[in-house]
Amino acid sequence: MVKEKHNFREFFYLCAPDNPKANKKAVCFSCIRKHTLPIAITKPECYVPNKALLCRNHLKKCENFASEYNESERQEILSCKVPEDEKKSKECRTEVIGNNIETTDATASASSTSVIKQTTLSGYVSRPYSKKDETHFENLVLLMMVLNGLSFTFLENKETQELFRYIAPALKLPGRHAISNRVLSKSVKQLTQSIVEQAKADAIGVTAAFDGWTNIKQEHLFGVVFITSSGKTLIWGSKNISDQRSKTEDVKMLIKSLMNNAESKQIKINCYVSDSAGEYAAARYALFYIVFYAYY
Repeated sequence: MVKEKHNFREFFYLCAPDNPKANKKAVCFSCIRKHTLPIAITKPECYVPNKALLCRNHLKKCENFASEYNESERQEILSCKVPEDEKKSKECRTEVIGNNIETTDATASASSTSVIKQTTLSGYVSRPYSKKDETHFENLVLLMMVLNGLSFTFLENKETQELFRYIAPALKLPGRHAISNRVLSKSVKQLTQSIVEQAKADAIGVTAAFDGWTNIKQEHLFGVVFITSSGKTLIWGSKNISDQRSKTEDVKMLIKSLMNNAESKQIKINCYVSDSAGEYAAARYALFYIVFYAYY
């Protein structure tokens, strides 16, 4: 049986929790539009466990939410019920009946109907579409395409445009040139900033793991990932080393460049991990002695 969505679900983006046994992480859409998804998902003040009461409490004190809606809209949204309200309402009615057992049927009927019926937002098809919403929508479209392996021409398919036009006529799909240049470049910049902030915030330090592989263009690539002290993987980047492969000195220069780049961004790297390839092993040992003698 599918669990029914609570009344505040449409104001939050759900993602996997840090603890697999916990409720999904509900990230506030207003905070996402303010900071972007990669950054908001790392800020504790931007997300809560996916429970109706916690989501409502977040919206009550969220400054980003308050800046997007006027007072009457906020009151209407926050007046939506949560399961805890039902329990309190039942307790109050039981107490009233116990204290007024001698009252007339008319009085009892009036008291039972005095509870204000609150409307839900499930009947609303859409809401005002702002400039911030447009940027957020484009980021969501890009995320959908990347995760599903869709080509950029997917946006210009007649069937795709008809579907989005039917769901929300106000939405304008970005073209393939816009999504592959403007939106992608901006998203990459935001994601890079988020990765740097997460790596820099790790007080214990990160582990740098690197490896080489060949892509479908037969280009030899050198990739680096950071592993935080909590076990989270951060994609740092990759470089085409087709003209440098199997040269220990070139690999040493790449690792030195990585060390200098991380140091300039105040990222603490505890150790470096590579595969057993000869040039990587030789470069690792050479750099170990350089670092060892530099400190001792």
